[in-house]
Amino acid sequence: MPRMLKRMGIALLASLLVGCGSQKLSYTPVESRFVDRAHAVEVIEQAFFEDYSKGARPQSVLVTDKVIILSDGVISQGSSVGSAVAVGAGAFAVGNTTVVTRDAGRRIYLNSIGDISLYQKRGRDNRFVVIIRALDGSQMVSVRTRSLDRAKQFSDAIAFIKAPSR
Repeated sequence: MPRMLKRMGIALLASLLVGCGSQKLSYTPVESRFVDRAHAVEVIEQAFFEDYSKGARPQSVLVTDKVIILSDGVISQGSSVGSAVAVGAGAFAVGNTTVVTRDAGRRIYLNSIGDISLYQKRGRDNRFVVIIRALDGSQMVSVRTRSLDRAKQFSDAIAFIKAPSR
């Protein structure tokens, strides 16, 4: 009897977990939705900037013929040492400063993009996620939108710019 209760408990837990998360929508990106590259790039930039998830929004987006660059901005770290000595009516100062600057960013190479999937958050009518996967199936990036049309536009724009003829 205890073994049967344990199995029933596991089955109940599994069924509860299946109801959580997101549901994959059957949508195939349509690259013909766009007629020019500039419009597709605008849609991509806007989607990344309007992503509602915490910490996922980049500070800048650059779309080239080969790569999408998501930059988190320029990070500068510095230290300073200084001293001053009074000389008459003025002062003589000596200082030393070291600053390290780097660009924190991610790159999404267009020729590495595989599947583009669209999901809807269960129980939320206005929460959608577009997941871009690499050719090997690993997740490259996800973008969250509050509109199904925006999610579809973003998917279509990615498909448009990654097409070999673009």
